[in-house]
Amino acid sequence: MASGFTAAGYGLGVLPFLPLISGMLKTRGVGPAFAYTGLIEGLMIIAIALIIKFPGEQKGVKHAPPIVTEKDFTSAQMLKTPQFWVLWLAFFSVNFGGMLLVANSAPFGKSLGIAAGTLAIAVSIQNLFNGASRPFWGAVSDKIGRYKTMSIVFGVNCIILFSFPTVAAISTTAFIIVLALTFFTWGGSYALFPPINSEVFGTAFSTENYGFFFGAKAISSIFGGGLGAAIATKFGWNTAFMITGATSFIAFAIATFVIPKMGKPVKKNGSVAPVEQANAIR
Repeated sequence: MASGFTAAGYGLGVLPFLPLISGMLKTRGVGPAFAYTGLIEGLMIIAIALIIKFPGEQKGVKHAPPIVTEKDFTSAQMLKTPQFWVLWLAFFSVNFGGMLLVANSAPFGKSLGIAAGTLAIAVSIQNLFNGASRPFWGAVSDKIGRYKTMSIVFGVNCIILFSFPTVAAISTTAFIIVLALTFFTWGGSYALFPPINSEVFGTAFSTENYGFFFGAKAISSIFGGGLGAAIATKFGWNTAFMITGATSFIAFAIATFVIPKMGKPVKKNGSVAPVEQANAIR
C-alpha cells in the first residue's frame, strides 16, 4: 500500500497542471508549455529534496547502507533468471493497453463525436482513477498476495479492453466510465511490481533492479502509444483494442498460471554472491 501511495503521485501528478498546460498550448504553443511546467516541477523537486529524509532518520546522521544477504540479487544476477523475464513480460504486456489509452484516449473520444470540453473532463477523471488505483490495489495485495491481485486486476483489465470500443460507443457517460475503469485496473501494476521486485530479488539492490523492470513500461509506450495509434489509423480502433486486450490476457495468464509455479529464483553457477561482492568492495 505504501508503494501504491508513492506511485499515486505519478498517476495524479498531471491533474494540477492540466489547466496550465491546456492554456499555454492554446496561447503560446508547445515550447513554452514544456518550459514553464518543467521550471515549476524542477523548483518543486529541488525544494522537496532539501527537506526530505528517511523515516526515523536523525538530522545530520548519514543514512546507513543496506545490509546485503544471500537473498539479494545484483542486477547482473537478476537478469540471468527466468523469473525476471517472465515478470518483465507481464509488466510490458499490461502496460501496452494503458500506454495506448494514455496517448489516444482523446483522439478515440473525438472519433466517437465527444465534445472537446467533455473530453477534458474525461481525461481528468482517468487520471484521478489512475492515481487512486495504486494504493487501493497495493492494499489488496497486502491482504491476499501479489500474484492473486495481479490475476484479478489484469483479468478485469483484459475484459474491459476487449469490450472498450463497443461499450464506449453507447454514450458519453459509458465512454467516461469504461475509460475510468481501464485506468483503475491498469494503474494498479505500478503498486504491485515494486514490492514483487523486492520480495523476489531482495532489497539491497532493489532500486537498480527496478530500473530494469521499469524499462518494460518505457518500451511498451513505444508499441502501445506509437504502434497502437498506427494500427488504429490503418485497421480501425476495434483491431487496436483487440490487440491490447490480448496483451493484457498474456499478463493475466502469467500472473495466474506461470509465475506462481516457478518458485524462488536461483543464482547461476559462477556468479558472485552479493555478500562476497560487497565484502570485496569494502
